[in-house]
Amino acid sequence: MKRIFIAMVVVASLALCSVAVAAAASLKGTWKETIQTGGQSPLNGTWTLKATSSKYTVSVDGSVVDRGKYTVKGNKVSLKDTSGEAKCPGTGVYKFKIKGKTLKFTLVSDKNAACAGRRGVLTAGSFTKS
Repeated sequence: MKRIFIAMVVVASLALCSVAVAAAASLKGTWKETIQTGGQSPLNGTWTLKATSSKYTVSVDGSVVDRGKYTVKGNKVSLKDTSGEAKCPGTGVYKFKIKGKTLKFTLVSDKNAACAGRRGVLTAGSFTKS
């Protein structure tokens, strides 16, 4: 009985670890989104988010505007910009959902007024993996 319990605990632990690793790995890759508001918005353009296992680069129409580091816990990602003309202070937290090749962000917390662009780009629509 004790062995069965230990085996169940090990299996459950491995399952939880694989879910956490899959969530972190799922942001890896190149994601694109095109924003067209119909006006002269600075958000208009094709946005590209390139993510490795812990770093990201953001570009618009081919020009890099932001770099940073991210961490994932469950379905939430914390973004911390490190450089670039669109660098924003503080950490932004967003829920994310991936369905097939589509990535959608939902704002949790990104309070700094200087981060309005980040909030706008991430929540304007959805990104497609390319």
